[in-house]
Amino acid sequence: MDQGRSIFLEHFKPLAGIADVRLISLRKGSGVEQLSRGFARGGGETFGETLDPGEDAFVGTAAVMSCLDLVVTSDTSIAHLAGALGVPCWVALKFVPDWRWMLERRDSPYYPSLRLFRQRTRGDWSSVFADIAQAVEERRRRARATPANSTPPDISTAPLIPTS
Repeated sequence: MDQGRSIFLEHFKPLAGIADVRLISLRKGSGVEQLSRGFARGGGETFGETLDPGEDAFVGTAAVMSCLDLVVTSDTSIAHLAGALGVPCWVALKFVPDWRWMLERRDSPYYPSLRLFRQRTRGDWSSVFADIAQAVEERRRRARATPANSTPPDISTAPLIPTS
């Protein structure tokens, strides 16, 4: 387990307590044993070994992601996959993150669908997930306040982001 980027699943508990939130694990490999020690009891769901078996890595994960309202992850391949797919994704970052995430941004110049949440002090994941939980609550309130038949915003005047 990468001590700087990997996060124990217990830190996701504040999200499990939010109404209408379902936790679905996309985790594989190291740390997967945490899923059987309480993730499911806390309302979480997992695909287990059925997610991305064989040589087509990430195909199943990409399909699942595309059906989710939001992905919350640490600095892993999941964040990069969600960003590449344009899936809304919030990334929990350690105090001094990988260079790609820069130091003071809340967004990513590489992936417009990502929002970054940072440790304010080294090793403090609790405040990061408290911030994420608060942001999920705000997102939930906004979604409930928006009528289902409302017209989406006009994005035709939005600036284009160069791809090359």
